[in-house]
Amino acid sequence: MEPIRVLLVDDHAIFRRGTADALRLLGGLEVVGEAGTAREAVERARTLRPDVVLMDLSLPDESGLEATRRIVREVPEARVVVLTYLDDEASLLAALRAGARGYLLKTVAPEELWAHVRAAAAGAMPISGSITLKLFTSLEERHLLPGEGDAVPLTPRERELVTLVAQGYSNREIARRLFLSVSTVKLHLRNVLRKLNLRNRTELVAHAARTGLWRGT
Repeated sequence: MEPIRVLLVDDHAIFRRGTADALRLLGGLEVVGEAGTAREAVERARTLRPDVVLMDLSLPDESGLEATRRIVREVPEARVVVLTYLDDEASLLAALRAGARGYLLKTVAPEELWAHVRAAAAGAMPISGSITLKLFTSLEERHLLPGEGDAVPLTPRERELVTLVAQGYSNREIARRLFLSVSTVKLHLRNVLRKLNLRNRTELVAHAARTGLWRGT
């Protein structure tokens, strides 16, 4: 099996080197390049065509969000995973809107980072647990999550869908697993969001984590 090709983007060379060394030691990943600015990140993503881009948000020339948007547009096969110290809901949502396919904190252990990179390459959307907790706490405070007595009935198929979304699978991957068309998966997802009064997949994941919905409870 070919190793997963990774591009590291961070303005601190020491952090890049340490992260690259840790990922190489664990095996199965190849750090094919590094970048210290947003411009370098886009250029190297375009040239190297990595499977996963680990993206810092604080870069000296432009925001990592802008670099993410450009990479997603110009190298759509690359999955951008944010790796940052910013642990707030606003940064997470901004990254996801920019096209990031994961959001991890730099406090993550090397073994966890390795596993998250592999999961992202396979189509999952890794998000640090502490960020997810903050997100659904915020949603609850804004009364965007139903209370304990406000259970909304979902069909067995819709519950299957929620479980797979909560595990980070894309619509295309869910379609393959459930033997459905992508358009049917999108229709089910819209129905679930409407029933639960949620706006997007991120809020659905937060709701599923809080209520145990992804376990079918």
